Amino acid sequence: MQNQDLSIVELVSKRNKIVYTICGLLVLLTALSFARYFLNFSILYLLILLIPFFALMYWMIQVTEDIKEKKDSS
Repeated sequence: MQNQDLSIVELVSKRNKIVYTICGLLVLLTALSFARYFLNFSILYLLILLIPFFALMYWMIQVTEDIKEKKDSS
């Protein structure tokens, strides 16, 4: 039973990563479309938009991993 519970937690963790990635990509595409209309679009603006996106993705994955570790330890 313990192995079954662990696999369920792993599945939820993987599902959360997929959901975070899809939501993050939608936010990025929206930001890029606004940037194209409101800014003189260049590589610099693309980098300015991409760095916070990847930082946010990393943070969300770390939070998911921490929650998983807390569930495993208790």
